Amino acid sequence: MAASSSAPPTKEEDGRALGGEQPSSEELITLNVGGQIFQTTSTTLRMDEQSMLAAMFSSRNHHPRVIDGAYFIDRDPAYFRPVLNFLRTNQVVVDPNINSEGVLAEAMYFGVQSMVDALHSMHEERRRQQERGQAELTRADVIRIVATAGAISARIRLQGVNLSGLDLSHLDLGNVNLSMADLSHCNLSFTTLINSSLAKCNLTHANMLHCNCNQAILVGADLRWADLTSAHLCDADMTGVDVRHSNLLASNFTGASLRNADGLSDAERQEVVRRGGQF
Repeated sequence: MAASSSAPPTKEEDGRALGGEQPSSEELITLNVGGQIFQTTSTTLRMDEQSMLAAMFSSRNHHPRVIDGAYFIDRDPAYFRPVLNFLRTNQVVVDPNINSEGVLAEAMYFGVQSMVDALHSMHEERRRQQERGQAELTRADVIRIVATAGAISARIRLQGVNLSGLDLSHLDLGNVNLSMADLSHCNLSFTTLINSSLAKCNLTHANMLHCNCNQAILVGADLRWADLTSAHLCDADMTGVDVRHSNLLASNFTGASLRNADGLSDAERQEVVRRGGQF
């Protein structure tokens, strides 16, 4: 008897197959958002169980329609991308060319409440920063202070100074007292802060890529939304730091103390311990 064959499914049949069953936990999902294709997993889309996206892909009654093998969602892809990335990483990353108010509206539309709260906090911090005004010193001022202090072997004291938004990258600011200073939105990439005091410092949104904070005092520092990718934090005192929404990817925590640190999930705590941190 000849083997029976069947014709490939039509688009309508394919759509019913995609939309008729609840996706498995790690099923690859293809989305067409306003004409742009995104690929993710059903686990990511269900990360916020109370969101509209979780409802869409948890119930056969809420699936969006399928066009050419992709679930179609009639939204702006530029604003959807940060929402999807938040579900992937639990971090708010908004391209400077994208209106964050539009991203907020998108997060509200999809009911991703934790992202809505994070964006509200970001906007509030930006408002407070605008009220505080511009930095009190320039990069050139800081370089001149460092050079002068080095000539007379004096410790630099910049506690409480507003340096927000400055480019301080690649500078040697080791052994500097920056406690309670405003370093929000600063570029501190590849900056040396060995043995410096950053206690109760405002480091929100700071770029600290490869920043060397070995043996630094960061007690009570505000590190929300800071990028600490590949930062060196060996033997740093990070007691009571707030690291909500910060990026700790590949940071070295050998010997660092993070007692009473705020904003770390259980998985993130385990990863910090794996990299040598202590709670």
